[in-house]
Amino acid sequence: MTKKIIEINQNIYENTTFYNQNIYIINGEIRIKTGTKLTIEDDTEIFIKNGLFKDEFNANFIRSKLIFESGSILKADKVYFKACDSKNCVVKVAENGGIYFVGTSLLTEKDSIAESRFSFFLF
Repeated sequence: MTKKIIEINQNIYENTTFYNQNIYIINGEIRIKTGTKLTIEDDTEIFIKNGLFKDEFNANFIRSKLIFESGSILKADKVYFKACDSKNCVVKVAENGGIYFVGTSLLTEKDSIAESRFSFFLF
Protein backbone atom coordinates (compact mmCIF):
# COMPACT_ATOMS: atom_id res chain seq x y z
CA MET A 1 0.00 0.00 0.00
CA THR A 2 1.37 3.42 -0.96
CA LYS A 3 1.06 5.98 1.77
CA LYS A 4 -0.42 9.39 1.04
CA ILE A 5 1.98 12.31 1.62
CA ILE A 6 0.52 15.23 3.56
CA GLU A 7 2.59 18.38 3.75
CA ILE A 8 2.18 20.40 6.94
CA ASN A 9 3.08 24.05 6.28
CA GLN A 10 0.86 25.91 8.76
CA ASN A 11 0.62 26.02 12.54
CA ILE A 12 -1.85 23.64 14.17
CA TYR A 13 -4.55 25.52 16.10
CA GLU A 14 -7.17 22.76 16.49
CA ASN A 15 -7.00 19.25 17.94
CA THR A 16 -5.58 17.11 15.15
CA THR A 17 -4.78 13.44 14.51
CA PHE A 18 -1.95 12.14 12.31
CA TYR A 19 -2.92 8.72 10.90
CA ASN A 20 -0.48 5.90 10.16
CA GLN A 21 -1.68 5.40 6.57
CA ASN A 22 -0.13 8.81 5.72
CA ILE A 23 3.37 10.29 5.77
CA TYR A 24 3.46 13.81 7.20
CA ILE A 25 6.07 16.29 5.93
CA ILE A 26 6.96 19.16 8.27
CA ASN A 27 7.79 22.06 5.96
CA GLY A 28 8.77 25.25 7.80
CA GLU A 29 8.45 26.22 11.45
CA ILE A 30 5.28 24.45 12.57
CA ARG A 31 3.82 25.12 15.99
CA ILE A 32 1.32 23.09 17.97
CA LYS A 33 -0.40 26.01 19.64
CA THR A 34 -1.21 26.32 23.35
CA GLY A 35 -4.34 24.34 24.28
CA THR A 36 -4.13 22.15 21.17
CA LYS A 37 -3.70 18.35 21.20
CA LEU A 38 -1.83 16.46 18.49
CA THR A 39 -2.65 12.75 18.53
CA ILE A 40 -0.33 10.52 16.49
CA GLU A 41 -1.31 6.92 15.73
CA ASP A 42 1.24 4.16 16.32
CA ASP A 43 3.70 3.58 13.43
CA THR A 44 3.07 7.00 11.87
CA GLU A 45 6.01 8.47 9.92
CA ILE A 46 6.77 12.17 10.21
CA PHE A 47 9.47 13.63 7.97
CA ILE A 48 11.09 16.96 8.82
CA LYS A 49 12.38 18.68 5.70
CA ASN A 50 16.09 19.54 5.58
CA GLY A 51 17.45 22.87 4.37
CA LEU A 52 16.96 26.59 4.90
CA PHE A 53 13.69 28.36 4.06
CA LYS A 54 12.43 31.93 4.22
CA ASP A 55 10.21 32.71 7.19
CA GLU A 56 6.59 33.86 6.84
CA PHE A 57 7.74 37.47 6.51
CA ASN A 58 10.32 36.54 3.85
CA ALA A 59 12.92 38.23 6.07
CA ASN A 60 14.97 35.45 7.73
CA PHE A 61 16.12 31.96 6.89
CA ILE A 62 14.79 29.19 9.14
CA ARG A 63 14.98 25.40 9.30
CA SER A 64 11.91 23.21 9.38
CA LYS A 65 10.99 22.22 12.91
CA LEU A 66 8.05 21.04 14.98
CA ILE A 67 7.44 23.11 18.13
CA PHE A 68 5.04 22.09 20.89
CA GLU A 69 4.20 25.33 22.69
CA SER A 70 3.72 25.43 26.43
CA GLY A 71 0.23 24.07 27.18
CA SER A 72 -0.03 21.98 24.00
CA ILE A 73 -0.49 18.20 24.24
CA LEU A 74 1.17 15.33 22.38
CA LYS A 75 -0.56 11.96 22.57
CA ALA A 76 1.60 9.28 20.95
CA ASP A 77 3.33 6.00 21.73
CA LYS A 78 5.35 4.80 18.73
CA VAL A 79 6.20 7.42 16.08
CA TYR A 80 8.99 7.54 13.50
CA PHE A 81 10.64 10.93 12.94
CA LYS A 82 12.97 11.12 9.94
CA ALA A 83 14.80 13.79 7.97
CA CYS A 84 13.97 14.24 4.29
CA ASP A 85 15.27 16.23 1.33
CA SER A 86 13.39 18.64 -0.95
CA LYS A 87 11.89 15.65 -2.84
CA ASN A 88 10.55 14.13 0.41
CA CYS A 89 13.08 11.27 0.27
CA VAL A 90 14.48 10.05 3.59
CA VAL A 91 18.11 11.02 4.22
CA LYS A 92 20.56 9.84 6.89
CA VAL A 93 21.73 13.29 8.05
CA ALA A 94 19.27 15.66 9.68
CA GLU A 95 19.87 19.28 8.69
CA ASN A 96 16.62 20.62 10.10
CA GLY A 97 15.49 22.25 13.32
CA GLY A 98 14.14 19.06 14.92
CA ILE A 99 11.44 18.89 17.57
CA TYR A 100 10.99 21.24 20.54
CA PHE A 101 8.87 20.94 23.65
CA VAL A 102 8.58 24.36 25.24
CA GLY A 103 7.98 24.17 28.97
CA THR A 104 6.72 26.59 31.58
CA SER A 105 9.97 27.94 33.00
CA LEU A 106 10.30 31.70 33.29
CA LEU A 107 12.59 31.78 30.24
CA THR A 108 13.79 29.02 27.94
CA GLU A 109 16.06 29.41 24.93
CA LYS A 110 17.70 27.19 22.31
CA ASP A 111 18.89 27.94 18.78
CA SER A 112 17.54 31.51 18.82
CA ILE A 113 14.07 30.38 19.91
CA ALA A 114 12.98 31.71 23.26
CA GLU A 115 9.79 31.76 25.28
CA SER A 116 8.89 33.40 28.55
CA ARG A 117 5.70 32.90 30.50
CA PHE A 118 4.54 36.28 29.32
CA SER A 119 5.41 36.36 25.62
CA PHE A 120 7.04 34.53 22.75
CA PHE A 121 9.80 36.11 20.74
CA LEU A 122 12.58 35.36 18.26
CA PHE A 123 16.05 36.84 18.56
